Amino acid sequence: MRPEPRTDRLDEAVGRAWEVLEGLRETPRWLLAFSGGKDSTTVLVLAVEFLRRQRPAGVSLEIFYADTLLEIPPMARHAEGMLAHAEALAEAEGLPLRVRCLRPPPDQTFWVLVLGKGYPVPSFRFRWCTDRLKVRPMRRAAEQGDPNAVMLVGVREGESAVRDGRLRQACGRGECGPAAVGKAGPFPAVSPIREWRSCDVWDFLVFRAPQWGWPTAGLWRLYGEDEAVRYGCWLCPLVRKDRAMQAAIAAADGERPALEALAAFRERLLEVSRDPGSRLPRPDGRPGRLRREAREALLAGLRELEERTGLSLLSAEEEAQIRRIWEEEERRGADR
Repeated sequence: MRPEPRTDRLDEAVGRAWEVLEGLRETPRWLLAFSGGKDSTTVLVLAVEFLRRQRPAGVSLEIFYADTLLEIPPMARHAEGMLAHAEALAEAEGLPLRVRCLRPPPDQTFWVLVLGKGYPVPSFRFRWCTDRLKVRPMRRAAEQGDPNAVMLVGVREGESAVRDGRLRQACGRGECGPAAVGKAGPFPAVSPIREWRSCDVWDFLVFRAPQWGWPTAGLWRLYGEDEAVRYGCWLCPLVRKDRAMQAAIAAADGERPALEALAAFRERLLEVSRDPGSRLPRPDGRPGRLRREAREALLAGLRELEERTGLSLLSAEEEAQIRRIWEEEERRGADR
């Protein structure tokens, strides 16, 4: 159990966030980037509660949930529960709030790009996943509306040296006051919790938000009571040790075998992608895209994984896209 927080510190943190949102009253369109993690969950609660309590005239809130189709199952359920709660409040109280679940187009999903086109799994040198699965869908949705908008995000100081450097640059440019964190496409990006510490976030989610009726208390257990865990996709290749999946496995009961199977398939996918023998050579001799036989084996393994876990991991539309790409390769006589 998390110890009771210092009420004065928590009140001060919430008050600072309220001041940031108060300063955005003149911007009619608020966009909120929601992932389901602890920081974006905190911003979602703060923004919706500000709408409920302050009723800023002319302000509307759009919550963008970028569903990569690869979310860790218990985290996906938490995100869905938060969005459903926000929608229920909006309907019951007439709030100017809209939830939008954003997904990559069928020809740009992770599995179509990897199994169909042969993309190697993302790496720090070729980090294609975030742009394709999150940034582009969110940008397309954000650009469909009033351009006089601001993007609310859950960026905080102290998370990394690189991020802190970017925050200092944004603040120095005066993009949107001390809560500025840069740009989100053409829009200024603002974090109401920029100055919050991790302990402030958890105190808010475990104690304050539930007092307001929000289903956030269980998130602490989902993180394994580890303030340093960062959630992402269940097969994220950009972490050496997937602490988020291990925390989810530890917190799981009957779902543990399924999550362990997902973790094992992630290791298999990384092993195949890093094996030069599974890759076609580029003109310069370096490993290029995945060979066809490697992709066929991974597709078979993915379908077997679905049968073992009972989870839906690949849609029929995605598989059809993959097989169309393979047929086109055969017509071109592409190297298998």
